Amino acid sequence: MEMVGSQVQGFSNSVIVPMAACDIEDIPSVPGIYAYYISFLSRRSLGLFRGGNISEQDILSAKLILARKFKQFLALRKERRYEGSVRDAQRYSHIAPSYSIRLEEDFVAAPVDALLAMSDSSFLNAVDILESTLLLQSPVYVGIAIEQTLQDRCLQHRSDFYNGSGSSGFGSRLKKFGFEWTDLVFVASPSRAYGNELREVEKAVQLLINPILGLR
Repeated sequence: MEMVGSQVQGFSNSVIVPMAACDIEDIPSVPGIYAYYISFLSRRSLGLFRGGNISEQDILSAKLILARKFKQFLALRKERRYEGSVRDAQRYSHIAPSYSIRLEEDFVAAPVDALLAMSDSSFLNAVDILESTLLLQSPVYVGIAIEQTLQDRCLQHRSDFYNGSGSSGFGSRLKKFGFEWTDLVFVASPSRAYGNELREVEKAVQLLINPILGLR
């Protein structure tokens, strides 16, 4: 999936910029809404590069990286926990037993194990297919740029990733889970709106997508 600072076909105003390409200058200096995707399902992120000879050792190393990053991503999903209480609804509230509960998402390892068990050629084909599904996945963060530009916001998040140890910013939280800045793809929709329109759009998108590392 070729995504170097190009516009998305069918979305004339949208911009996709992989952070691995270091093309932040391709992000427009205008207001807008943006999202970050984690792109670890690609040859580049697994240490496999097109055009060269790929050895069995390269494939083995790529599988180890994929297993590790999958585990990191699922740990990110588990970070979202649900707490509350339940009681017997068939009894009066003053006599019904009540229970405190704490829930987190759980996963099965079978899909990842199946990828790791593939032959070398099948594994490469699967990685290429998975890379092409990036925009079918959910972004991990959604934000808006109003007082700042889209480019400014990207630079701010990058600074938080590298320099904001211990902060609650998006970059710091991403780094805590072992991801690299280069694992990200920045997707933006520039806008001429500067005020409440963008704020309300952000709320609507947050509700629709519920990104893992969204607003706290």
